[in-house]
Amino acid sequence: MFEYLVFRLGYSLSKYLPFSILYKLSDFLFFVLYYIVGYRKKVVFYNLHRSFPDFDKKKIQSIAKKYYKHLADLFLETLKFFTLDQKELEKRFIVENAQEVNKYYYLEKNVIMSGAHLGNWELGALAAPYWSKYQIIILYKPIQNKYINKLIKRKRSKHGARLISIDITGRSFVQGSKPYCVIMISDQNPSNPNKAFWVNFFGIPTATLYGIEIYARRYNTPVLFFDMKKIKRGYYKVHISTIVENPKAYPKGYITWKYMKKVEEAIKENPQLWIWSHKRWKHKFDPKQYKLYDFFTTDF
Repeated sequence: MFEYLVFRLGYSLSKYLPFSILYKLSDFLFFVLYYIVGYRKKVVFYNLHRSFPDFDKKKIQSIAKKYYKHLADLFLETLKFFTLDQKELEKRFIVENAQEVNKYYYLEKNVIMSGAHLGNWELGALAAPYWSKYQIIILYKPIQNKYINKLIKRKRSKHGARLISIDITGRSFVQGSKPYCVIMISDQNPSNPNKAFWVNFFGIPTATLYGIEIYARRYNTPVLFFDMKKIKRGYYKVHISTIVENPKAYPKGYITWKYMKKVEEAIKENPQLWIWSHKRWKHKFDPKQYKLYDFFTTDF
């Protein structure tokens, strides 16, 4: 209950405080996280050094500081985004080429929209019903605290998106007559490496969630990718690209590999916007036990 009360307090403050004040609080939060608490600094620097072995210490430190500043912004502005109306959401979330996904709607095709923990994905989920013609379905991982989970679920869905727990992912693909767009973010570390697809990610054999590929192939659903960039504090833009139109035409592992290549390219362009504080490479690759799916861009 204490966690819920703290979360509720943060939500209430963000509702009434303007962005200008929130970002002053964010500056202070950055100072606490980076200089005083050192929140997961070992994990962040380990991941950065491993991902960018050619970068010197100064460059890595620069990215790390920018990351912590973004992380502080991410926490506070997300709470604020939960309180915004349609007009404000549309102003702060720009989709450069919505036609890339809506063209499939006119063909009466369901789609999977894949993304990464890059930029502010919560804003993307909130604003999606306003720029897409699809029924938006968001897969989410339930939060352990049931009170916080209930509140966040209500706020995430208030603009028209449907939320379905990853525990029952399959239900996302058995919907009504209106075409649907299932939003899946699969760049995090899978809990069970034996049930993962292994692909090279930043040159490192990496266990990867395979839900996007499994459901795309099962229902022959086009897979798209949204690359989110930060214009400035509180403002983001997205570019959408198609990964595959006909999943069944590709060999096993290809969609997962191509998706992770898209994620890697997006991170390299704006490394400070990805979540470096999670243990992405917790699992170790054993070539005797696992298959590494690797392709070349000229394969297809």
